[in-house]
Amino acid sequence: SSGAGSASQRAIGTGVMGGMITATVLAVFFVPVFFVVVRSLFKDSERQRQLHAHELGGKRPPSVAATGAEGGSHD
Repeated sequence: SSGAGSASQRAIGTGVMGGMITATVLAVFFVPVFFVVVRSLFKDSERQRQLHAHELGGKRPPSVAATGAEGGSHD
């Protein structure tokens, strides 16, 4: 364009497009990295140990038993 505000529109458009592309690229790489980091921080938590014991044939985790979230019918 060549109007009175064309230079500012081009600058704003460049900033918006650059920001969207940058945010998308960063999200694609950093969200999985942060997931792995946070998961590794809580890997040895009490809740994880209870879930692991349940998977190995131990008792049910307390939250599942308390909420009745075993997948039955919902009346």
